[in-house]
Amino acid sequence: MSDEDKHEPGREIISQEDWQKLSSEEQERFLFRVEGFQSPLLPPEVLKSYGDVIPGLDKKLVEWSESETLHRRQLERDAFEEARDLRSRSSIFGPAVSIIGLLVAGGVGAVGTTWSSAFVAMVIAIVAVGGPFAARILAGRFNNRQTDDQVE
Repeated sequence: MSDEDKHEPGREIISQEDWQKLSSEEQERFLFRVEGFQSPLLPPEVLKSYGDVIPGLDKKLVEWSESETLHRRQLERDAFEEARDLRSRSSIFGPAVSIIGLLVAGGVGAVGTTWSSAFVAMVIAIVAVGGPFAARILAGRFNNRQTDDQVE
C-alpha cells in the first residue's frame, strides 16, 4: 500500500507538495471534510479520541462548549439590557435638558438688552437643543463601531 493510499484527508495537515499529488477528487473530498465541521464542537471522532486518551474529557469538552454558549448568550442579553436602559434614560433626560436650556436662553434673552445677550441666548438655545441630539447620534455611532469591532 503506497503512502497516497494511506493518506486520510482531514486527519493531518499536509504539505503543498502532497496536496498537489492528490487527485482532484481527493482534493474535493478533503475540502468538503474541512467545511463540513464548522461547529463549536469538535467532530465526533476527534471527541472520541480525546475521550480514549483521557477518560471523560470528551464529555467535559461538550459541557465546556455548552457553558460557553450559555455565557455568551448571557453577555448578549446583558448588553441588550444596558442599551435599552441607556435609550430609556436618553429619552427622558434629552428633552429635559433641551427644555431647561431653552428656558435659560429665554431668560438670558429677556434680561439682556444688547446684541451680545441675544447672541448668547441663541448659542444656549442651539446647544440645548442640538447637544442631546448630537450626543445621541454620536453614542449610536460609537455603539455601532464597538459592535463591528467585536464581530471582527
